[in-house]
Amino acid sequence: MSEQLLVQHCSPTLAGLKTGSLFTCACGDSQALGETVDRWNRRLAGKGLRLTLLRRRNGRALLYLFRPERLRRDLCRDAAAALLRPRGYDSDCAEACLAHLRRRLAGSEEFPHEIGLFLGYPPEDVRGFLDGRTDCTCVGCWKVYGDARAAEKLFNRYRKCTQVYCRQLAGGKPIERLAVAQGVKDGGGEAVVKTAAEFTAAELDQFDAVAFGCPSMGAEELEETEFAPLFERCREGIRGKRLGLFGSYGWGDGEWMRNWEEQVRADGADLVSNGVICNEAPDEEAVAACQLLGRTLAS
Repeated sequence: MSEQLLVQHCSPTLAGLKTGSLFTCACGDSQALGETVDRWNRRLAGKGLRLTLLRRRNGRALLYLFRPERLRRDLCRDAAAALLRPRGYDSDCAEACLAHLRRRLAGSEEFPHEIGLFLGYPPEDVRGFLDGRTDCTCVGCWKVYGDARAAEKLFNRYRKCTQVYCRQLAGGKPIERLAVAQGVKDGGGEAVVKTAAEFTAAELDQFDAVAFGCPSMGAEELEETEFAPLFERCREGIRGKRLGLFGSYGWGDGEWMRNWEEQVRADGADLVSNGVICNEAPDEEAVAACQLLGRTLAS
């Protein structure tokens, strides 16, 4: 299983834009396949990623690269649980859900349609497909039944991410360097990657430096559902803390980042550089800037 195969099919998941990705590869020997999966999991350890086998049939293996914490959160949401439970899933346990998905795949040549929930598809779109609706608004990585413009922008981010990662891999960068927080490791530090849902303000004291990442949402504001409440709780604890900021935007000119920088400086944080921003998915320049930010935080 080559790095090129993983990057070609899983770049948005490697970049943290997506919960999970599926791909297939040839497999002749089950033991060799298991050793390959174990080897990849050792390489990806500490990056919030995991590779697992879902099905092996007719000399082909169906593999799933995913972010366990994000998957757990996705499956626990009410809209996802409402689709999973009638189909025999225990949505409170991601591992149990994966085991049931393997059984479902083993019993059919087709993919069970709820598999979209394991890939980060919106539950409302998965439900629309399961219900056989014919009024989809656009088709990309999946059939969309809601906001077509927002979905097309997301699909474009996925495409740009894959293009950038494929170019970087072709340029000789190993896959580990394409994962989040590699710049910190390049700078001699140790990085712990957590989502807003996983991190708490009480953990700030455990780290010498912290990088916060959040996209611009709405009228150039921090994402309000998970990230903004977390950051508000963190503000008291960032005084004197070495800090880095990064994020993407789809419109405007980066005002959300300028406001954010002003806020953290007023709170007394030691902002090591201006925030790193990019329009939509990160291009090569933005990836390099993020890696430099990580190295600066580690120095």
